[in-house]
Amino acid sequence: MVYLARFLMGASLGFVGVAPCVVLVSSWFDKSRGTALGITLTGTSLGGAIIPLIAAPMIARYGWRTSMLVVSSLVWFVLLPLVLFFVEERPTDIHIDATSNSVEDGMTWAAALKTPVFWALAACSALVFYPIFATSQQFVLYLQTPRIGVSAETAAFAQSALFAISLGGKFVAGFLSDRLGAIRVMVFCALLMFLASLVLFGLTASTALLFLLPFALGYGGTFVLIQRSTADLFGRRENGKILGTITLIEVIGAAIGGRVTGYLADQAGGDYAYAFYGVAIAAGLAFLATLFIFALARDRDDNRKHA
Repeated sequence: MVYLARFLMGASLGFVGVAPCVVLVSSWFDKSRGTALGITLTGTSLGGAIIPLIAAPMIARYGWRTSMLVVSSLVWFVLLPLVLFFVEERPTDIHIDATSNSVEDGMTWAAALKTPVFWALAACSALVFYPIFATSQQFVLYLQTPRIGVSAETAAFAQSALFAISLGGKFVAGFLSDRLGAIRVMVFCALLMFLASLVLFGLTASTALLFLLPFALGYGGTFVLIQRSTADLFGRRENGKILGTITLIEVIGAAIGGRVTGYLADQAGGDYAYAFYGVAIAAGLAFLATLFIFALARDRDDNRKHA
């Protein structure tokens, strides 16, 4: 039943989560697209920051089953009415002049799959979501191991802090991408995430914040800019299909990250120290992937200028 519930939750997240929101926002905005996406995707961090603080005491008092039902009711009584009554797919649906918002520009899904930059972006996505998923799901357990030794309440607070800090990273990265270029800012965010992950090689309770603060800022920014880059690199003609494919690859990276991290921790008797070395390695490879994307995108732009 747990596996079935997780399967249904994952399927529903695919239909209502990041990908459709990014496609929706991209169809509305040309200028300030990064800022708009940054604001939209802060919602994922906002929920991650608030829900653990609500759920932890609720679980302690009423049990996890009741708490799960209460939290799940937000989907039915908050999310569903908002989508049904307030969300419009594109500006033309409410008779706004949207001549600059043509959805016909860009590449087809098949054409995008033939480009090296697509696969570089896909690899980057998988490598980024390995540490994101492993950290967001299992860092709270790492903090409670004897090696680190913090309480369950402090660990829950740290998990909320991770999402709260990433909220700022998402907004700032989106804002800066409108002024400095999405890929350039993404390279910096990936570097920040990688440098933060090096703290994991000697993590203690006193250095946990040195990991959390820059890692959360870096992952928040990288997360937003991967989503934005699909529209920037390939246009909006078939952005839904292209971003859906990228999202599928992200999920594979996240699944591998969660699985490998948990397996290594189990093999070490519950000690997460060596398991989180994989987070640092994946973050380093993600940074290298962003450099590759930057080089490919620049070469493509140069070729277009000389064409």
